[in-house]
Amino acid sequence: MIASFPPPNRNVCFAHIKSKECKKALESSKTLGKVRQKLQKISRKSNKSPKFKRYLKKDKRNRKLRVITLKQKIATRCTSTKIMFSSFLPLKPDKEIDPDAAKANIDAINSAMKSSLSLKKFKQIEITNKDVDIVWNVLPTLKILKEGLTRIGSEKYSAGSIVLLFLGKFLKFLGGDEEDRM
Repeated sequence: MIASFPPPNRNVCFAHIKSKECKKALESSKTLGKVRQKLQKISRKSNKSPKFKRYLKKDKRNRKLRVITLKQKIATRCTSTKIMFSSFLPLKPDKEIDPDAAKANIDAINSAMKSSLSLKKFKQIEITNKDVDIVWNVLPTLKILKEGLTRIGSEKYSAGSIVLLFLGKFLKFLGGDEEDRM
């Protein structure tokens, strides 16, 4: 096994190798890394500060938004970035992100932070429009990667027929035609 796989990919499971590669890709972008780190701080604050959690719940109810917890990124799961981003920009399965609901959700989060944090701390972790644009643009790709990793066995044993289904769907997403498949 040592001769077959380089040190970062010592796990023989194809799904885990792909998971590690996706994690490397996510960590390679400095801008995306900063946004991930900022949202991670906000998620942690949401889970550890009852005051922030209370203000967030109240603000979301006032705006008639679905009250969901802000999920944290887990270092050992590359799909956790998608889960974390989806908790900031609520996304229902098989549906597109609603821009108005996403803006209202971000406004509710910022409002709760402003009410529960010092002004200095709030300015450091305020979610800007630029941050939202980055999440908005990356989230569809992360959704496809999560589905692909799940299909190729990141949670269960990988079967060849499942891998082929994912690859076909991925080619369709990329807009490939018959000539691209050869």
